[in-house]
Amino acid sequence: MRTDHAARLRGAASRLADAGGSALLVAPSPDLRYLIGYEPMPLERPTLLVIDAAGGATLIVPELERPLAAAAPGADLFEIVPWRDDDDPYTLVVTHVPGGGTVFVGDRIWGSHVLALQRALPGAAWGSAAPIVGAMRARKDAAELDALRRAAAAADAALDDLLSEPLAGRTER
Repeated sequence: MRTDHAARLRGAASRLADAGGSALLVAPSPDLRYLIGYEPMPLERPTLLVIDAAGGATLIVPELERPLAAAAPGADLFEIVPWRDDDDPYTLVVTHVPGGGTVFVGDRIWGSHVLALQRALPGAAWGSAAPIVGAMRARKDAAELDALRRAAAAADAALDDLLSEPLAGRTER
């Protein structure tokens, strides 16, 4: 399935602007995979995609994750900013968050990261990214609809195979 990550990032930035947001922060999650095709492990070291209302996208990653991030399907669409263990990643995030507006955070971000970001951005308003990214993910594009149709056809074929012979006397094996 060919995914249009550029359209997804544009859509997120547009919805962010419509909501009066200054930034959208997305941690490792299905939302991150949806937006840029990157699926890192959700570790204690923060990995955060920062999208601003103007359409800028930056992925803040631990230095060790940089090669994996650079190999993501949508890697040409965002800047990768690595951080080392002696850096403060939240300070890096703050430099990519424009002032004035709500900061929307994904539902799968660790609470410790949110608390550190709130300390780094005193006075910012905070909100859930669910109305932004969740609404996008709920509406399927043509490629997603095609994948769902193929999956349904495969499930139907598997059930047809199962039911083609009598079930009586069969075991789970």
